[in-house]
Amino acid sequence: MIKKGKKLPTLISSILIGMSVPAYGENALQELENYVIDNAQAIVDVGEDRAALQNEYKLDIQQLLEEKQQLKATVDQLVIRLDQLTQALEQSTASTKAYANAKASQAEQAAKATANDARTRAINAQSTANDAINRANKAANTWPPSSYCIFANGACPSGFTRHEGYLRAISLYDGSSSYIKQSTFGSSKISCHGGCGQYGHWTGELHLQICCK
Repeated sequence: MIKKGKKLPTLISSILIGMSVPAYGENALQELENYVIDNAQAIVDVGEDRAALQNEYKLDIQQLLEEKQQLKATVDQLVIRLDQLTQALEQSTASTKAYANAKASQAEQAAKATANDARTRAINAQSTANDAINRANKAANTWPPSSYCIFANGACPSGFTRHEGYLRAISLYDGSSSYIKQSTFGSSKISCHGGCGQYGHWTGELHLQICCK
C-alpha cells in the first residue's frame, strides 16, 4: 500500500499558491528540507510497493502460463486418448461386422448344403418309387413261363391267344334260381336261354372267353 506523505508546511504552501508571505527565507528553506526528508521514505515505499506489485503480477502471470501449459498438455492427452478410443471402436466394429458376415455366410452355405442334400434325397426317393412302380407294373403284366389258360377280361395279355366257346339251350331240371344263377366273370358268363324258364327245361347258357399260351 502506498503511504501518504506529510502535508507541506504552511509557509511553503502559501508560496506555492502565490500568496504574500513574510520574508522568512531561512525558515522556509528549512521547512522544505524537512519536508523532503520526511517524505523520502514515503517515496521509497511507493517504489518498493510498485516493485512488489510488479513481482506479484509476474508470479501470477507465470503461474497462469504454467497452468495454461498444464491444461494444454491435459487437452492434448485427452485428444490422443479419444483418437485411440475411436480407432479401437472402429476396429472393434469392423471385426464384429466381419465376424457377423462370416457367420452369416457359413449359415447360408450350411442352409444351401442342407437344401441340396434334401433335394438329392427327395430325387433319389422319387427315383426309387418310380423303379418300384415300374417293377410292379412289369410284374403285373408278366406271366410265368408255361402252358396254361386264363379267363379273358377284355383283350388278352401279350403272348396269349384268345379262345371263345359257348353252350346254348342247356337242358336243366328246372329254370328256377335253385338250379341256375346268372353271373358274369370277365368276358365270360352264365345266363338263362332267353328268359329263365321260357323254353321249359332248355334254359341254360354258358359263354366262355379264354386266353391261352
